[in-house]
Amino acid sequence: MELHYAVAWIALLVSVASLAISIAVLFRVYSYVRVLVEEFGKSLVAVKKHRRVKRYILVRFLCIDNQDYNTLENEIKNSVYSFLGPILKSRCSVDIISYRPESRRAIIRVRGEAVCVTYTLLALSIQHLRKNMRNCITIPVRTTGLISRLRRRYLKR
Repeated sequence: MELHYAVAWIALLVSVASLAISIAVLFRVYSYVRVLVEEFGKSLVAVKKHRRVKRYILVRFLCIDNQDYNTLENEIKNSVYSFLGPILKSRCSVDIISYRPESRRAIIRVRGEAVCVTYTLLALSIQHLRKNMRNCITIPVRTTGLISRLRRRYLKR
């Protein structure tokens, strides 16, 4: 019977020792994690914000019926903003700044982070597949940072 008590005491001592070792390791790991979190927080604060850019996109419309400027602008804005979602919508601004109905071309200004231009081009390219704009297909022709290039070269035709 005393052998059973001895084995039980040894098992108890081993479990207490393993618990003490686990607690010591836990405090050491906690201190390492705390230092890493502090360094990560400092790096997040130190990272500079993305530069806000302004780009101009020349688009060509293929429409079934002739639409007026306001209807077309609202449909394009709603389509692009619904594609961007609420987070990118707050970071990006999309405006039609020039529209020539006779040549069916327009210049769209995109302001925001650089990713806004990429997502706006994607939204313009696939918006005819969505149910927002069934009457018009928008074809992005050229993207540039200077509006004078687009006006001089493409809108005079």
